[in-house]
Amino acid sequence: MKRFYIPFMLITYLLLSLGCQAKEPIKLAFISGMNPVFDTTLYAPLLDDFKDATWKAYTTEESIELFKPENNDQYDMIVFYAICLEEIPESTKQHIAKVIREGKPAFILHDGLLTYNTWPEFAKIAGMKYFMSEQDVDGVPYRVSKYKHQQDIPITVVDKNHFITQGMDEHFVLHDEIYNELWQSPDIHVLWTTTHPESTRDVMYTHSYGKGKIAGIVMGHGPEMFHDKNFKRAFQRGVLWLAQSEPVEKAPFNILVLTERGGQHGGFTDAGLKWLEEQKSILNFELTEINNTKLINEEFLSKYQVVIQLDYPPYTWTAEAEKAFINYIDKGLGGWVGFHHATLLGEFDGYPMWQWFADFMGGIRFQNYIAPLADGTMNVEDASHPVMKGVNKSFVIPDDEWYTFDKNPRPNVHVLATVDESTYQPASDIKMGDHPAVWVNPSKKARNVYFLIGHSSKLFDNKDFTTMFSNSISWTANNND
Repeated sequence: MKRFYIPFMLITYLLLSLGCQAKEPIKLAFISGMNPVFDTTLYAPLLDDFKDATWKAYTTEESIELFKPENNDQYDMIVFYAICLEEIPESTKQHIAKVIREGKPAFILHDGLLTYNTWPEFAKIAGMKYFMSEQDVDGVPYRVSKYKHQQDIPITVVDKNHFITQGMDEHFVLHDEIYNELWQSPDIHVLWTTTHPESTRDVMYTHSYGKGKIAGIVMGHGPEMFHDKNFKRAFQRGVLWLAQSEPVEKAPFNILVLTERGGQHGGFTDAGLKWLEEQKSILNFELTEINNTKLINEEFLSKYQVVIQLDYPPYTWTAEAEKAFINYIDKGLGGWVGFHHATLLGEFDGYPMWQWFADFMGGIRFQNYIAPLADGTMNVEDASHPVMKGVNKSFVIPDDEWYTFDKNPRPNVHVLATVDESTYQPASDIKMGDHPAVWVNPSKKARNVYFLIGHSSKLFDNKDFTTMFSNSISWTANNND
């Protein structure tokens, strides 16, 4: 018996140690909506082998009782899964918003996007919304959303560094129901996209509501989904990520900066590169600078999450670089930030105008500029856009050329800010009237933002400009959470 004593004691000690270190399972409250009985057999493959969590389902009626202050300790996380179309009391709405805003995480799965469809605040909590009827969001009208059963959905993992997506296949196919014509918050951080022509593009995301972390997956109709290894991994790692009190450290993302050194824009470029170096540790990115497009092809661009045209013109590009960049923007393979000289569109230095780029910028052609330079007051037009977060409503931009074009890009782009031509100092007759100065082109899958300004190094002493630049990097890198 003596020879078994040490191993037995060692095993006992290890078992006790592991037991002491074990964490309590995460308590999930599944809001099952109109379903009077939650189909535990159907969802068992998704949950039963998930040892880090326990779960209980609640109908809408039962959830009204659950969402009372005295029951907060009954759940650690809310999973909004099934359709909840019944009206709930105002006090219940307020409590749901309060507990999430104060830090209770939530997972939005599939039909959860339809939940509380007439409660506007829930869309802000969820980060996306499926419309059961024609509705307005922030004054913008939306039609009834669309769905289609039994579809093969090609998935691309667009953030491979996120905790949730680690270990997943980069490309895979899910067989499930698709949704389209949804509303989504500009602040969501996209993890998965699809190229299915009848589906909304962004199909898995993270988000926040106050202190509450949110994760969402557009698919989840089942039953095949709950056996799929990538879907199960996404759900289970999503729950673990949501339950973390501290954010998981992310690997730096990569930025490609195109510059044209020297010349009249040299001061702006030099100051911009210096500022970007200072921002690397703050925004968590690595930077590569190139001065021509000879290296650019599809494989080269695939290394970068953001391309910045730091006053690099829309000509002198090689044919292969043009093709690769078009693919990068049209397929949403990364983000883009362009400044000033990026819209010098026309025939310059023996090069023809790049028509695709002109259309990308709103169907414009360069017409004129203020050669002596002028200060001008810019006015923010869409303060809700992430690029404008923390930016003053009006601010003065020093010493710029204020390009004008043959037509206004506004009909083809979304304008974030304009310049008030009446404020030019010194005054100038070179004007457009309505003069967009910052805009995005939402018709492109890539997040993109263009700044008309970008002539003087003084811009990097302007807090509103550097805030916009910083915001644009985070937004186009899909790095807002």
